This record gives sequence, C-alpha cells and structure tokens, in this order.
Amino acid sequence: MNRDALLRQAKRLLEEQPRTRAELGKLLAEHWPDADPNALAYAATHHIALCQVPPRGVWGKNGPAAWAPVQSRLGTPLRSVPVDALVLRYLVAFGPAHVADIQVWSGLTWLREVVERLSRRRQSRRPAYRDFSFRCWSTPDSVCESAARSRSFSSLSLSLSG
Repeated sequence: MNRDALLRQAKRLLEEQPRTRAELGKLLAEHWPDADPNALAYAATHHIALCQVPPRGVWGKNGPAAWAPVQSRLGTPLRSVPVDALVLRYLVAFGPAHVADIQVWSGLTWLREVVERLSRRRQSRRPAYRDFSFRCWSTPDSVCESAARSRSFSSLSLSLSG
C-alpha cells in the first residue's frame, strides 16, 4: 500500500467534514478493501496534523472523537517553531520548571542541551539576572517550589524580562 496515497485520501475525506476513526476507516476501506479499516484510520490519524472538534472537549457535552485537519480549522498553514522558542514559550507560561516538565509537555526528548544553551545565552545578555535565569531547570523540587512563590519568578516577570 502506498502511504502517501492513503494520507492524501484520508486528508481529502477529513477536509470534507470531521470524522471519527470508525467513519474514516470505513471510507478508506472502500479504496483498500484488503486492509483493516481500523489500521487505515489509525495510520491516517497518526500521520496527519489533526485536532478533535466539538462536541468533544466542550464542558458538559460528550460524543465520539471526531477529527479534522488543523490547517483547515485554523485557516492558515502550519509553520514550524524553533525548539528554543518552544522552550521559552513554555517557561513564560508555566515556568520555572525542570527539563522533564518541558519534555512531558512538548513530547520532545533531549532538551537539557537546549535549556542549558538558553540559560547561558540569557546570562550573557543580562548579567543582572544571572541569579534568577532559569536555574530551576536543573535544581531540586524544593528550590523550584520556593522560586514559584517568589514574585521575581512569576510568568509575567519572565515574559517582560525577555
């Protein structure tokens, strides 16, 4: 089976309207009758940038997870974000944090190198902030907890000091 052809067909079907995996699998199986519909649907939903659409995720409502392409929902093409910028966005919103916290949130691994590089860059640009520049990335939990209670470590001050 040609994966690119499968993904093109799945994307076309999902752009027509949001679909559950079961619906998508059934429609894809019309083109590939020898393949398992569930396997087709899972292959498609794992390789195309998708989002779940309401009623899923709406307070007090429920329903099956229906999927739609992210680009068609946003109305703009997706763009890549440099890893450094992604880590800084996380810290502004949720910091201070450990490397493991950033990795769990982003789904990326091997971020310690990125964090250390950002810390060195920040320290060299703003020597006055040397003592509070993202030290919680590699310190024990107790230090992060006390830093989180300190006003100098608030998300607002981190975003304004950038």
